[in-house]
Amino acid sequence: MKILVTGACGVTSRSVTRGLRRDCSAKLEIIGAGIFKNQYALYEGIYDTTVSLPTCKSPEYTDRLNDLLEKENFDAALIIPEPEVAVWAKEKFSVPNLIPNSQIISNLSDKKLLNLLLNHTQNVPKSNFISKEDANEAMESWSIYPCWVRPVYFGVTSGRGAVKCSNKEMVLRHINESMFSSEWQISEFVSGRNIAVSLLYKN
Repeated sequence: MKILVTGACGVTSRSVTRGLRRDCSAKLEIIGAGIFKNQYALYEGIYDTTVSLPTCKSPEYTDRLNDLLEKENFDAALIIPEPEVAVWAKEKFSVPNLIPNSQIISNLSDKKLLNLLLNHTQNVPKSNFISKEDANEAMESWSIYPCWVRPVYFGVTSGRGAVKCSNKEMVLRHINESMFSSEWQISEFVSGRNIAVSLLYKN
């Protein structure tokens, strides 16, 4: 089987590919496509081939991807991360894939919206959303430490720009010194493992 994995330089894409290598009994040829901002993915050895593509927001993305699909004749595609999934939900590319509808993607990929949709449940940690400009005042009412501080924008991963803080001063220093985002999520710190991907493949 020949499989395309998009966002190939990302942590999640590499985790999924390692899982496929470990758990799938079929003989696989896996081609990783992405922008390769993280060069490590080029040398890790988990992909049989890597292909550089423009960012999925680029006007060239669709044409370059269609050229790749026509050339390689993939049996399936695994689409990662969320911004790329959003593009695939709107475009109809000629390779088997499982993509949810674009409304679900919008709700799940916007971490603030997802949290607000679920904040009446037990499924998300207690959180507050603050802007960089109002951080000092907003943190006066926050009393849960340690806390998890992370940037808020569409498709951001848990690791990029996130930090565990033990007091208000650490929170404010991180937000003020960071160039990642103008809006931030402050959450209670949930102990235990951070499991990014848990997938079961069958047939």
